[in-house]
Amino acid sequence: MPGFQSQIPQSELESDLFRSSGGALIVLVWEWAITLDDEIELIWSANRSWLKWNFLFTRYFIIGVQWLVYLNRSLEMAIRYQYHLDQKLVRTWYSIQILTAALAMCSLEVVLMARVYALYGQSKRIFLVLFSLLALEFVVAIMGLAVTLPGHTFTSVNVITRLPTSFAYFGFTALVVQASILVLTIGKYVKGSMYTVPLVRLMARDGTLTFFAVTLFELFVAVYSLYRVEYAVTAYAWLLTIVSASACRLIVNMLRLSTANFESEDAVSEQRTTNLRITTVLTDPIVYETIGTDSSGFSNRTSWNAP
Repeated sequence: MPGFQSQIPQSELESDLFRSSGGALIVLVWEWAITLDDEIELIWSANRSWLKWNFLFTRYFIIGVQWLVYLNRSLEMAIRYQYHLDQKLVRTWYSIQILTAALAMCSLEVVLMARVYALYGQSKRIFLVLFSLLALEFVVAIMGLAVTLPGHTFTSVNVITRLPTSFAYFGFTALVVQASILVLTIGKYVKGSMYTVPLVRLMARDGTLTFFAVTLFELFVAVYSLYRVEYAVTAYAWLLTIVSASACRLIVNMLRLSTANFESEDAVSEQRTTNLRITTVLTDPIVYETIGTDSSGFSNRTSWNAP
């Protein structure tokens, strides 16, 4: 597919990309700074669990990748002044960007999927559906990488201004996965009296906001890389920032509400109770909380049990 020809002078384009990628990094660092208290309180002091390690991976892996994306701009000087660059290393970094994006997106989707799995009472059918969606996303990412390896026309400039077209395959597949998770979440939310459970309301709200925020940048990355728009690189940087912030906020919000429910001693009537098992990070191994919900919408922690 022919590329989109930018009408922006090259020097101005490079400056815009530099500022935008730097802005994505600054927002990510700012998000880390303003939620560090929550991280120390809810994550660092928690027992070992998959959710704790997922949080730390999502936060610090993406911060590291963002630094690399931002440092891509330093290649401008090397290319402009014709410094010698190892083309194999440049090609490798250019190609594996899709894998870093897939890992980052996976860390977010695992949290969303765990919530859906809990909502459906750990249904094996739901597990197979969610696992298949996650596997599909990785297969598409790897296939996209295989069929879009840099050819003989590749130059170092491509690292600065373009993304591999494998991002188009990955972006549209990730969109399908995100939409499926949202449909499953909303479907359970509006069914019966589940909407009265505070934790379920939180899950529906956060899941919807995450879907729209991530989908916006997924579309930018997919379309820009497909049409070889030069701003695809900075859209990728912003996608990483949104994924990291969303995943970490999802975990923190759930833990805050879970802690509030744990400490609450409110008396609740026992009318129309519904059991909901929610994965928490408070114990090791994974522990589930059984929440009794009455018709008034209040929740009551009735028991803790490990599977």
